[in-house]
Amino acid sequence: MWLIHLLVVTNANGHEICDEVCKAQKRIELLSPVVTECVCSTGVDWALVNRWFNDLEFFNDSCFMCFVRCVQIKTNLIKPDGTLNIDKIVTLNPDVDRNALLDCSTSAERILDVCKKSYQLGICTLEVVFSHY
Repeated sequence: MWLIHLLVVTNANGHEICDEVCKAQKRIELLSPVVTECVCSTGVDWALVNRWFNDLEFFNDSCFMCFVRCVQIKTNLIKPDGTLNIDKIVTLNPDVDRNALLDCSTSAERILDVCKKSYQLGICTLEVVFSHY
C-alpha cells in the first residue's frame, strides 16, 4: 500500500499552498465520484478521459466536450444554466483571481452549443486556477 503524506503549507493569507501531488489529490477527490457516470452518459472514449484526468489535456471531440459539461455540472463547477459557479471555484481555490473567472464567463457567453461552452469554460478556468501557482 502506498501512503502519501502531504505537508500543508500556507501562504500569507493563510490559504493552503498545494504542490503537484496535492493538486492531483484534490482533483481526484472532486472528480472521481462522477467520472464513470459521465463517461457512460456521453459515450466519450475512456482514453481521452484518462488523458484529461491525469494530464489535464482537452480534446476537440464532441463527446469529450459533453463529458466535460457533465463533470462540471455534477461537481457544481458550473450551474445548470451553463454559467460558471465562481463561488464554488473560489472556495476550492481561494487565491484564484475572481475577475479572471468573470472574464472566462464573458468569453463564452456567445457560444450556443452547451457542450462547447462548457469545454471553453473548462479550459479558461484551468488557465486561471493554475496561473496563481
